[in-house]
Order: sequence, then structure tokens, then C-alpha cells
Amino acid sequence: MRAFKILFGVISIVLVFFSSCSTKSVPEVNVNPKFIRIDSVVFSHDSSNIQQWLPELVSKYPDFMEDYFRGVLKVGPTNDIRSFIKFKYFIADMKNFGLDTAIENKFKNLKDIKQKTTDALKFYKYYFPEDTIPDIYFFNSGFNQSVITGKNYVGIALDKYLGYKNPYYMDMYMNMPLYVQYYAQKRFIPYDIIDGIFTGKYAFPEKADYNLLSNMIFEGKKIYFINKMFPEAEDSTLMKYTTKQIEWVEQNEKNIWTWLVEQKKLFTTDYKEIRSFVSYAPFTNQFSQESPGRVGVWVGWQIVKSYAENNNVLLPELMKENDFDKIMNKSKYKP
Repeated sequence: MRAFKILFGVISIVLVFFSSCSTKSVPEVNVNPKFIRIDSVVFSHDSSNIQQWLPELVSKYPDFMEDYFRGVLKVGPTNDIRSFIKFKYFIADMKNFGLDTAIENKFKNLKDIKQKTTDALKFYKYYFPEDTIPDIYFFNSGFNQSVITGKNYVGIALDKYLGYKNPYYMDMYMNMPLYVQYYAQKRFIPYDIIDGIFTGKYAFPEKADYNLLSNMIFEGKKIYFINKMFPEAEDSTLMKYTTKQIEWVEQNEKNIWTWLVEQKKLFTTDYKEIRSFVSYAPFTNQFSQESPGRVGVWVGWQIVKSYAENNNVLLPELMKENDFDKIMNKSKYKP
């Protein structure tokens, strides 16, 4: 299967100078992102004559459609007639299920999402002037996955953002946990697009030690990156926490760090234990049920912020730094 993740001289010097500065005002940078509603195109056509219009769609958006067919829907490659037949059944199922209508009703107008995303991409171009702005695709995944990334694109599955306690998510057959439903809010889409850009651009370094601390700092770098694209965002929004959850980590930051140090957990290589601190969850098992999930990510973010501030590190430089021990030691982090 194809892999997907979900100027020189004076001019370049000026660009580098501006990209090194920190700003909260939307930069006057020219970006023109393409927003493509694959879901609307697909469901506006008659599936009975799919062979008349689908090849043109595949030809127009080859990279995305190949990943959509193979990686998301798992119907096979786009050059196989059997894949077209399976895709036809997918369209029919979604229409019978009413999911296409639910998406259309929820996302009739994406103006706010497009504007917020465009502003974030201006920050991205500001910090990384030589990078290409990705195309943004919106699609129906049939509840398979939320975000995919590929070469020069980020894809967002609108069926995964229908809202907290949406009837589809509360259905007895889906029974989506409430904590997962919280992430399924429309307001998180722009942040997840930038998350997708980070994921497509950076991977956990192969040469780095795989332990809890390295995972905490790597995930912390991601939140720091997203924050730079949304400098006015609340911490709770960046972490996808409720107000109570962000208050809990702020009040217990020192206790969390003390526990991790005293229990000698920072350098554990146990996969399950690492995931329990950095993966989405209703709460962190090692603490009370009032704690949110991903407390390790929260602490990692504080370490990264402390490192960047105490060492005057610029965003592009920080993103390239994969020596997690160095980041920890030079962060002077003391909650």
C-alpha cells in the first residue's frame, strides 16, 4: 500500500529573519489553500453510473483518491474495476444509513473552518517559508478514521466531527465512548489539520531511545507546533481538554512530575505504560479518575516550552532537534 500519514541571497535572509520571530498577529503572508469537498462530489452523483464519473475524479485527485480507496475504505486500488464496485456499495450504504445527509446538514458552510485554517497556514508559511501549503480534502470515511496525510495533502473525515453526543455516535452498535465523542467536535477540525501537517512532516526519530520521556517530549513538540499556528488558542483547546481537566493538570503538574521521577517511570520502555500516559483516554490510570488522559503530553509540552524559552530556540530549529535528553537537560524544567 502507498505510504501516507494521514530562495537564497537577500530575499532568503529576510524570510529566515521573519520566520524566526514570534508573533500572535496573523502574518501578511500569501497563501491560497485548496479546500476540496470529496464527500459532496461523490454523493451528488448517481452511483448506478459510477464508471462514467469516478475515473475523472480519480484522475483529478490521484494521490488522495488512491489513499482514500486503499487506506481508508480498503476497497482496493483505483485501477481495479472491483474497487469501483465496492466503492459503489459504500456509497449506497452511506445513503441508506443517512450519513451523507447528516454530514451535508452539519457542514453546509465551512467558511469559519476555512478561514481559521487559512490563518493557521499563514503562520505555517511564516515559520516555514520554503514549504508547500498542502491541499485540504474533506471526505466521508464511513467512521473509519479522522485524519489522513499524504504527499502535499491533509484529509479530514467529516463523519468523525458530527458533534458531542451525536445520535450516530450514541447508537448502540457504534457506542462511541463519551470521551472520544468530545474530540468529535467541529471546532477541532482546524487544529487537526495542523496536527496532520506535523504528522506528515515529522516522525518519531529512528535513532532516539523509545521511552516515556522521549514520547512525552515528541508529543509535546507537536502541541507546541500547533500552538504556534494558533497563538491565541486556549490550552484546553490545544489539548482537547475540558476546563476542569486543564485546571486539574495545572494544579497537579508538580505532583505528576514528582510521581514520574520517584516511581522511575521517565525511562520505562514498556509500550503499554508509555501509551497510558500519551494516548487519548478518559483518564490516566495511574492517577485519579478526575485526571484527564495524556497527562504525559501535557508535561512534555511544558518541558518543550521551557526549553524553547530558556534557550531562545526558534521553531524550525526546535522541530529539527531530536535529542530528547538534551531538550530535557537544557529545559531547566522545574514545576
